Amino acid sequence: MTSYPDAQPAYGQQAAYGAQPGQAPAAPVSRPGTVLAAVIAAIVAGLAAVIDGAIILAGGRDLALDLAAQAVADVTGESADVVKQSAGSLLEIAVEEATKTLQARAIMVIAVGALLLLFGALMRKAALWARILVTLFALVNALVALRVATDVGSGAMIGLAWAAIVVSAVTLVLTWLPANHRYAKAAKA
Repeated sequence: MTSYPDAQPAYGQQAAYGAQPGQAPAAPVSRPGTVLAAVIAAIVAGLAAVIDGAIILAGGRDLALDLAAQAVADVTGESADVVKQSAGSLLEIAVEEATKTLQARAIMVIAVGALLLLFGALMRKAALWARILVTLFALVNALVALRVATDVGSGAMIGLAWAAIVVSAVTLVLTWLPANHRYAKAAKA
């Protein structure tokens, strides 16, 4: 039987997907290190935000008390410790309001960080939808963390916020490297 280059495979014989008859199937596509680096960076940025939000939630009332006492001390000229000891209803109202603000901020930080963590973990195949969502939440994470980093807080809060900003920026760069796009395109085919 003569074989022609344009001939279809005989009944019961199939060419490998993506390969022409008589050719070997294409080698599986290997994941570039840039995809893994982007996934790790997104997860680290998300974890930094979630931990920062948990710290804000845990220490929010104490931080609010310190801030309110310092504000009253600045107005009255007394020390913040004296203001805390002679706490009145006005100071308690200020502490409650500041605590609510810190709790709302902490919940937002945790939510954005958790979503970045989730979509970062889903970006293993470098799918376009995952890269777009990681980009969106990395940007929002950096902006929310910038708000926390430039406000008053403990050293841990501010340090984790700056770490989230830097790693979110690294995530943005790594997510859109050309090797990731080529991998996603080859893995999809």
